[in-house]
Amino acid sequence: MVLADVLSCGPLKEFMGMEGWVKDRESYWKGIFIDNSVGPISFDESPRDFYKSFEDIENSDQINLWIGRSLSDQLALAFVVFLFDYFNLKLDKLTVFQFTDLNDKKFKIRGLGELSPEQIKQHPDGFKLNDKQIALCLSVWQAATHKSPEKLLALLDIETASLPILHRAIKTLLFRYPKLSNGLTDWDETLLKFTKTHGPRAVMVIGHVLGAGMMKINAQVLDTVGDLYLFHRLKTLARSYADKPLLTLNSMDLSMRETEVEISELGKDVLEERQSLANTISINDWVGGVHLDSTTRHMWFRKGQELLFKAIGP
Repeated sequence: MVLADVLSCGPLKEFMGMEGWVKDRESYWKGIFIDNSVGPISFDESPRDFYKSFEDIENSDQINLWIGRSLSDQLALAFVVFLFDYFNLKLDKLTVFQFTDLNDKKFKIRGLGELSPEQIKQHPDGFKLNDKQIALCLSVWQAATHKSPEKLLALLDIETASLPILHRAIKTLLFRYPKLSNGLTDWDETLLKFTKTHGPRAVMVIGHVLGAGMMKINAQVLDTVGDLYLFHRLKTLARSYADKPLLTLNSMDLSMRETEVEISELGKDVLEERQSLANTISINDWVGGVHLDSTTRHMWFRKGQELLFKAIGP
């Protein structure tokens, strides 16, 4: 079965049962698909979807989890361990296959989608989670779904050797917070940058953004997102500041390949940090369980690799 839900994107609210969880996640992805002129999403469409087939896990004697190094894959590990704990399933029947690189060590694997079937056959040995690793997975999931980032920051301050790939991957969540200097998230800043240099075709902009994501250093390279997510972010940048948009599109209703985009003068000023959105009331976003809503007049912002809680507005 496949977990089609990319957990690194969109809100991760407190889990109160599978039905409500799936409804919330489908609602988020519906907005992404509408922006991409794709039909409505339902995880039920796949006969082997993780959510639809979860009862198979409960009734199986052996479960194998295959993951890469990316944030989305590592959150899937934490989520699966959380579900085992939540539903009182035996974790000793879970075996983890953690892909890191190919045998020649030259290619670092972020997600299994980067591999051919033949390369997947060269899989590493599986392992069982020990008590420390289980505890870390549960702590990561609790931090990722909490309403404020304090639990995440506390985790990042702890050096852990129990699951170092998981620990490195969750650092990526910091870059989903808006920068104090201009109010942009890392992905939104990159979208503005490549709109300026590689516009006006949206498909070319997003292609270069995806390429830049593979070249980012340190933890950021582990934050893998897709073109549908980025196109939605691009449209959000054009919608969120309608009176003075950061980007302008030829249409809000065209596909990625048909859309043309230009950066506005305000967008250029924000990109170059001559102006900042940090004092506006136009930010409405999610980082895991944290709702970034600037209408509350208090927001979390990133300064380097630190998060600051700041009052905004007059």
